[in-house]
Amino acid sequence: FGVTETWLHPDTPSDHYIMPGYSLLRSDRQTERGGSGGGVALYLKEGIKYERHFLQHVDPGIEYLCVVLKLKGTRLGLCVVYRPTYIRHTQLDALFHAL
Repeated sequence: FGVTETWLHPDTPSDHYIMPGYSLLRSDRQTERGGSGGGVALYLKEGIKYERHFLQHVDPGIEYLCVVLKLKGTRLGLCVVYRPTYIRHTQLDALFHAL
């Protein structure tokens, strides 16, 4: 399952947020962007194979985490996205086109 507005930063240890049986993937708000809030995370059931997917030509202010899950011969794309209030909808459209 996905989480938005994690409020986690790169120096926040994951230890406090571990859930037994799940792997935690994080995309924290970068400190140079400033402000509190933001960040996204994804909990995946342990044993599910995945690849992290990085999108091209996406505004760096949009916080996202995308993976491709490998499920019994099927590949499924999954993204968690947070749009800060200063990001225009046209910038978000660019993210959808990058998918």
